Amino acid sequence: MIIINKLVSVIIPTYNASKFIDITVSSVLKQAYSNFELIIIDDGSTDDTEESIKKYLIDERVKYFKIKNGGVSNARNYGAMMSKGEYLCFLDADDFFLPNNLQEKVDVLSSDESIGLVHADILMVDEEGNETGEISVGLSGKNLHLDILEWVECVIPAPSSIMVKQALFYEAGTWDPFFSTAADQ
Repeated sequence: MIIINKLVSVIIPTYNASKFIDITVSSVLKQAYSNFELIIIDDGSTDDTEESIKKYLIDERVKYFKIKNGGVSNARNYGAMMSKGEYLCFLDADDFFLPNNLQEKVDVLSSDESIGLVHADILMVDEEGNETGEISVGLSGKNLHLDILEWVECVIPAPSSIMVKQALFYEAGTWDPFFSTAADQ
């Protein structure tokens, strides 16, 4: 069995997310795949998000940056700029990962050099974390770039489902800050 140990940078953009941030951060820290850095970008929160995050900073893998509010795309790009991982994983502050999320994505990205991005389906939960039964599913296969650009249908369920090779993220042009309110598309 080949052991893959690529550094994954998990980037969490957050804005006034103190209500959910504990579940989100904890879900990353409980991953079966442990070679990651967690980069939390506080996009100018005015609630107690910063205070909620302080307890996680004892883990050397967790890094926290507070920036002037510029929107979610700007925060994601800032996190990518601060990252050191070969793979980037994005996680919204009100979402969470299941325990094998990083391991399964790393396995897929490492299995074939021609794969540049993977995503997972999304299991929907309510505000209390109870499963709603709804699953958001994207498309699978190679050469989906035209479908993504044309937004023919849901190609990738949400940014929180993405892991991408860092070099390809920059080659593609990063998140467009002019579309922060429609960043998923």
